[in-house]
Parts: sequence; structure tokens; C-alpha cells
Amino acid sequence: MNESAADSVFRILLAEDAPDQSLLLSALLQKLGPFDVTLVQDGLQALELAQRESFDLVLTDLNLPGIDGFELTRALKKAFPRLPVLAATGYTDASYVSGAYRAGADALMTKPVDPEDLEARLRELLPRWRAGDEKAPAVIAVGARPGDVELGCGASLAAHQAAGHDVLMLVLLGGDDDDRVVNRARKAAKELGVRLLFADSGSADPDAVEAQVARVVAEMRPTWAYLPSAADRDEQRRNAHTLAEGATRSVTTVLGYATPTSSLDFAPSVYRDVGRWMDAKVSALSFHHAGHAPDPGLSPDFALAHARYWGRFKGFAAVEPFELLGGEDAAGSGSDTEAAETPRPRDDAGAPHPAVTVVEDEAEPVGIPAPIGDFAPEGAAPTSDDAPAPDPTGSLEPTPDDPPVPRKRVPPPPILPTRRSFRPDGE
Repeated sequence: MNESAADSVFRILLAEDAPDQSLLLSALLQKLGPFDVTLVQDGLQALELAQRESFDLVLTDLNLPGIDGFELTRALKKAFPRLPVLAATGYTDASYVSGAYRAGADALMTKPVDPEDLEARLRELLPRWRAGDEKAPAVIAVGARPGDVELGCGASLAAHQAAGHDVLMLVLLGGDDDDRVVNRARKAAKELGVRLLFADSGSADPDAVEAQVARVVAEMRPTWAYLPSAADRDEQRRNAHTLAEGATRSVTTVLGYATPTSSLDFAPSVYRDVGRWMDAKVSALSFHHAGHAPDPGLSPDFALAHARYWGRFKGFAAVEPFELLGGEDAAGSGSDTEAAETPRPRDDAGAPHPAVTVVEDEAEPVGIPAPIGDFAPEGAAPTSDDAPAPDPTGSLEPTPDDPPVPRKRVPPPPILPTRRSFRPDGE
């Protein structure tokens, strides 16, 4: 989103070749908010203008001369991954709907456009309009397949969304996924209230895919990133971790989540109570679990059982577990309900030491851009209860009183991170 939003004026590029529709949409936009509308009637002209000038949103018809709305959307998303694209069409055929979303459209409206629906879409796609001049904190969650993000961190994303954060699910979609899978993913994202973007992970060049993810991260500048854990039996999910980890090195807080094929080496150090948001997570997963041959790993029942299993380490609540993968040391502001997460120290060989248990409070929606992590009164030092000593025997099964530890080899003694409490600037 460009800097024009800082002046409370949002630039919208409207691509519509029908004169009556273009006049109607332009009038609606100018009535709804502080929108500066630029009208073009040709898809190629729209693309050339977007490359020369800066816009906050593109509203395009799918049937355009020059290049159609599908090709225009693909070109815009490739050049400007974070530029919101709102598509409109008079056709209700399923191929138009799925084609628009596969091209990268963030939302789709059916003509004749309803003013209330248009306003709702704009507020969804322009968070700075919704929240005023202040830029919403950004969150990105990367998944190897549709459904992975919803299972691993869907409830946390719902909490972020409730806080007004700009949340994006980026799915590394392979070439074997059909339109039904894409449509289910769109419905699941809508249920969580987050944006969805597909990347082509079928490319023969993994560097190109990583570069695409890196461009999205550079555009968003997220405070939080959620990635599939490297401890996974599935090669595609391990590859997704590698690609996303390289692209999110500058993100303040990076968390690794579990997938249906996570291995016993998955060693979380963050246990987030997400009981308030489990309904949204289960509802989102129900779309992926529908169909002729549903994936048992994405079933709502499995998600509930998974949350209860890890709840052993959080008062038997419904929990989403995460590995703290690292990122830059947080030096920003926080709130009374948030504190910085400190990356796990690593030994000379690059392997992480056993994690100090980082147990989170309930995932309350928060309104300021600070990492979510463990909590302690200001100035309090870690105690033996806060940081249990790792089991030197490397036992395979954790007990309810001991957090899981990596089971590879006995590393040097851990360096305990210093807990710090943050407050907003000026407090």
C-alpha cells in the first residue's frame, strides 16, 4: 500500500470497459470514502498505468479488451504481490469464480454490485482505511498445501485478525491442485477473516519460489511469520519450511507449526491457549475436510484432539504449539499482555539448545505490533518452574510436568534467554 494512505486518500485503479458500470462504480467509490479513482477501459492500459504509478487497490472487470481481468490480475500479483485486487463479473459460472481466485484476486463481487458488499470488501482489503492512518501490524503464514496453515495456526490467525492485524496466508500451491481445492481454501480463509495468496511451488527452480515469497515479505514487512516445522516426514512440507525460512530472516518473530505429518522431532517451546478461537479454526478446517475423499489429517476432530494433547503443558486448555525459530531480537513496543520472544540459542554446530519453556497466556487479540511470547512480571527472573532443566537421558516421551525436548544428541547446557517486558512508547 502506498504512502497516499498516510494522507487519508486512497488511490483506486478502476478497470471497466462498460460506460454505465464504470460511472456507477466510480460514483459509489467516491461516495463511500476518501478514494481517488482513476478509470481505464483496457486491461493492457491498466497494467501499464499500475507499473508507472502507485495505487492502493485495483478494481477490475474480468472481461476487458487488450488483456482480460484474469491476465491483468496475474500480472499485477506477480509485480506487486501485496497490491489488493478486487474483481467483478456479471457471470456466476464456477469457472469464472475459481479462475479469478487462481489468478490471485483477493475478493470477487457479482454484478450488479451491491454498495454494502462493495464497502465490506474495501474495508477488508484496505485495513488502513478501516483503522485510520495507523498501519495495521502484519502477519504472514506460509503453508505447503491448502489446510496446513489452518491446522497449524488457524486459531492464532483468527486472534490476529480480531486485533485488526493484516493477516495473509501464502500457500505454495503445486500444479496438481484442482479448482475444488482452491475454492475450499478460499472459503476457509474467509471463515478466518484473512487474505489468501497462492504461489507456484511447482517451479523447477526453488530459488525463484523463495524469491517470490521474499517479495511478499518485503511488501508486507510482517512482525510475525508462521512456517511449517522442519521436523516433518513429508518432503513438500520440509521444502516449504526451507523456502520460507530463507525469506523470513528479517521478521521479528518466526514460529514453526505442526502439520499432519510432523515427526517426533517437533519440539515446541511456545504453547498458546487458543480456546476462544477454536470454533473459527474448526469451521475453516471443515471446508478442507469436505468432499469425496477427505484428508483425515485435516479433520476438525483431529484438530481438537491435537489441541487437547498439547494442552497438557498449558493447564489442559486448547493449545496451538509452536517452535520458536528465531528472527531479529524484538526491540519494539509491547503491551501488558505481550512480551518479546527470544530466539533459542544455538551451539557452534548450528543446532538449537533445548528450549526454555515459553508458555503463553491466552491468545487475546492485541492492537499494537509486538511479538507474542512468554510472560513474567517486569523485572522477574526465570525460575526453576519457568524453565525446567532438560532431561539428560533424552527420553522419547515427555511427561505432563516436563516440556518436550529435542531427541538428537545431548547438547551443551542451555543459555537461558533474559525475559523482558515491553511497554508502548511513552508509557
